[in-house]
Amino acid sequence: MADQDTVAPMAAPVAPKRNRARVVELVHRAAVGQRQGRSVGVTAAESGVARSTLYHWLARKEAIEASPAVRDFFVSPDGLAMLHRIVTAAQLVFVQAGGCGADRVGEFLELSQLGRFVGASHGSQHAVMTQMTTLLGEYADAERQRLGATMVPRNIVVCEDETFHPETCLVAIDAASGLIVLEHYSERRDGVTWTKALAGALAGLPVTVVQVVGDEAKGLIAHARDGLGVGHAPDLFHVQRDLFKATSRPLAARLDRPQEELEAAEAYTKRWEANKADYHRGPRGPGRPMNYDRHIAEARAAEDAPRANFEGVCADQDNVKAAIRSLSAAYHPYDLATGALRTAQGVRTAFAEAFATIDDVALRANLAERCRERIDKARRVGPKFVAAIAFFHGQLARALDTLALDPLVLDVVRTMLVPGLYLARAAGRARTAAERATILATSSALLAQARAPTGPYMALSPSVRRRIETVADAQLALFVRSTACVEGRNGHLERYRHGLHQLSRPRLKALTTIHNFYARRPDGTTAAERFFGQPPVDLFEWLLERLDLPAQPRPRRPRLRLAA
Repeated sequence: MADQDTVAPMAAPVAPKRNRARVVELVHRAAVGQRQGRSVGVTAAESGVARSTLYHWLARKEAIEASPAVRDFFVSPDGLAMLHRIVTAAQLVFVQAGGCGADRVGEFLELSQLGRFVGASHGSQHAVMTQMTTLLGEYADAERQRLGATMVPRNIVVCEDETFHPETCLVAIDAASGLIVLEHYSERRDGVTWTKALAGALAGLPVTVVQVVGDEAKGLIAHARDGLGVGHAPDLFHVQRDLFKATSRPLAARLDRPQEELEAAEAYTKRWEANKADYHRGPRGPGRPMNYDRHIAEARAAEDAPRANFEGVCADQDNVKAAIRSLSAAYHPYDLATGALRTAQGVRTAFAEAFATIDDVALRANLAERCRERIDKARRVGPKFVAAIAFFHGQLARALDTLALDPLVLDVVRTMLVPGLYLARAAGRARTAAERATILATSSALLAQARAPTGPYMALSPSVRRRIETVADAQLALFVRSTACVEGRNGHLERYRHGLHQLSRPRLKALTTIHNFYARRPDGTTAAERFFGQPPVDLFEWLLERLDLPAQPRPRRPRLRLAA
């Protein structure tokens, strides 16, 4: 061991890395000065750099393989700013939002010949990607704190589900705005874990969860009931999927034998008809002709039984499909055809009729035990749909009571305005264009009645009417029929995971930021703007201010060629 008093030799000082913006500015100033007759040495002295260094930078610029005009532009402050914007946009759109690798950005820069001015290598673009991933997480934290401080208190309904990457990822989305309030990895997915994770995600925000929508996972149910003390509304999609799984394939397989019997009977009839046609075409043989008409009539009569059997099996299949789809039509607070109020008891009756049809066919088709278990599983969720309808009507009634409206106005709002607004929402989710047009026509008629010029509603001031419709829209947003937003998000994440093999926690947070603050609906709003009630700081410009300037490309080394 060396003596403690021995002084280690000092390392040579390392020159600090020059800022590229400063270098480009000096090169541009020197080039302009040369055109004006000022020497490079004078510019170097004024700028405080060595003359040899400035000459080196100018020579490096002249070595770029590009036309003088292109070279002069991109090796200038304005050109560097444009390059910075292009690289930042490519990284945000292609890598962060599009799921491409950093190498694709490098390929884009090479093909566009911008790689002559910025580093297009894997290392250069991977460094930009890493920095942007970190910045996206910082942006989300900063904007959440800033926007949450001035956010108007509101009630929300969250759609929740888990996905696996293969780590368990808990996902919760505000149904009204589409904002992802929770998306992170967790070792467990029980009710306590869900409650703790959601509480952390909503900490500091003036929001109250009034309902949870999700599948029948025990953890989600316990989280809603015990952790949050709110109702757990079922997911209509999962119930219908279970019913289709229980009935579709067994009933389709049940068609095979009746179809074969009917086709055989029809083929037998066609053979006798063909024999009769051959006989009449001639030449006719000796003896009395066969009674072809009697045989054809008997063959056609023999078709009746297999045809009736086949049509009966087809009818069973169609009736089950119609019964399952009727659940979707029944699970609305207002009738889609008339706009009339659908009570909890009405929904209970409609569900009972649908399951009675399914049970009748299941008994007649002698479905397997596992199929009956699936049907019973779906049946047990039925009371939750009824409770969700009752919850919605109760919430709406309490919200309208706070407005202290005149009884005549209140009646118009309840029977015309709110149903019309709901049908306008429901029309966007119609299965066909014809259904959409029909629902929109009913909605327009109800809204026209509510807003009749001589009616009590239009006698109110515009500000009062706006307040009423704002309250109505807020309550309608609380009625959520399925967790389609979460299912779609899970599929979106799965696509990223397949491309990247795994999603790190920083990358997952960056993807959440892209969804909440960058992706826009056709109306131009982001999920964050809809959730917080005000637009966030422009994400791209925020990144542009904080990302490092594009790296200088390395000089291209000439390739050595062996002599022939």
